[in-house]
Amino acid sequence: AREFNPLSILVVANLEDRARRVSKREKISFEEALNEIKVRDSSEKDRFKKLYNVDLWNINDFHIVVNTSKISKEKMIEIVEEICKIYFKGER
Repeated sequence: AREFNPLSILVVANLEDRARRVSKREKISFEEALNEIKVRDSSEKDRFKKLYNVDLWNINDFHIVVNTSKISKEKMIEIVEEICKIYFKGER
């Protein structure tokens, strides 16, 4: 059986950009979006530690960090796809 080496990618954006995106998508106030993100971040950090023994947002636990603050979702997908092609090319 072939061994699989997973690639871990952390996708980040600054808090204000995230809140603006959530506010627009969910049609809620910026402040409400900001609060929801803070609650969700705390919950996610606990969950990832428990399930994967990963300290979320500790860049040392990830192979790649992609900051999406200044790029579109489509551009982020394009970047991650290219990274995966390069990373897994040696897996064959």
